[in-house]
Amino acid sequence: MKFIKIQPFDTLFFRDGKPFTMGVETWSDVIFPPSPSVLYGALRSVYFSENPEQLQKGDSIENENYNTSDISTHLKVKLISLYNEEKKISLFPLPLDMVKREDNNKFIKLILKKKEESIISNYPLNYYLTTGVNIDVKTVSMYYITSDTLQQYLWGDKEEFSAIELSEILVKEPKIGIGRSRKNYNIEEGKLYRVDLIRLLNTSIIIGFDDLEIRKEGFIRLGGEAKGSYYKEINNIIEDEKPKNFKIKNNKFKLYFITPAIFDNGYFPSWIHKEDNFRGEYNGIKVRLIAVSVGKYLNIGGFDMKIKWPKKMFRAIPSGSIFYFEIEDSSIKEDNIIKSFHNQAISDKKSQEGYGLVKVGNI
Repeated sequence: MKFIKIQPFDTLFFRDGKPFTMGVETWSDVIFPPSPSVLYGALRSVYFSENPEQLQKGDSIENENYNTSDISTHLKVKLISLYNEEKKISLFPLPLDMVKREDNNKFIKLILKKKEESIISNYPLNYYLTTGVNIDVKTVSMYYITSDTLQQYLWGDKEEFSAIELSEILVKEPKIGIGRSRKNYNIEEGKLYRVDLIRLLNTSIIIGFDDLEIRKEGFIRLGGEAKGSYYKEINNIIEDEKPKNFKIKNNKFKLYFITPAIFDNGYFPSWIHKEDNFRGEYNGIKVRLIAVSVGKYLNIGGFDMKIKWPKKMFRAIPSGSIFYFEIEDSSIKEDNIIKSFHNQAISDKKSQEGYGLVKVGNI
């Protein structure tokens, strides 16, 4: 796997998937980090800029009969993270089964607890998450943790954690604009709009990928305004390629989603069957989904540059989502779980683009 680090020259603009029609909407919401498909498309654009003779073969893997001679369609995104240039450490989205304490601003992991028969709820799974102690907490979003903290969360016994707020990683710089006539360039009534540009603070974007040959360094365009950025190939900076401390406890383990995932069933994958009490099988491993912690869905869209038309819209669970599984086969060992899930993409759709990348963790 190759790794590159992307450092923007200027502000960036990453819009969510909802339509933004001039004269109808006046405010476009910004999202960060960008969706995997944005980075996937940026990498393919770099390939074509370095190999212009291949551009005529360019196609989209979403087309049923896409051009298989397009070498860039072999690309597989294997990792997406942020990188703090000052502390020289990777950053990952806050796991969504962590809550913030009101008394000391530290974060704690929620505890898995079996649902009592006396509880009446439309929540369909057999376990739920609770603090386990009588303290005031709140759920938060837009926080990141370091790779060291992530390892302690996934495989350690630490009880409290620190996190970095998104405002420490970037600042928003609003931009006001107005539409003009294509004929005479006069300002048109009703076409005032605002977008939030973002400027990264001592932060870069890391991408790990396979099956695409690009130069070791160069320029890459990102975002809605195709702002220029610089990329450079780097050595592997991910510290947890093989989780030595991963242990299956009481036949249970968790999956932490580094990136958003698109599932055919909404918030759970197609290989999990609701009618069979959320049982399923993945790579020969029989499991049952017993609890989830997911946030508000994301709208994932895009634009097909070849046919000049918007791509199909999907709903995705956000990065940081957590799935808890119970193993139905006692012969399954830690190595089986690691090989099948750790640093793999399990999204039902767009997994090649980097959706649904997960890491395994202890319960």
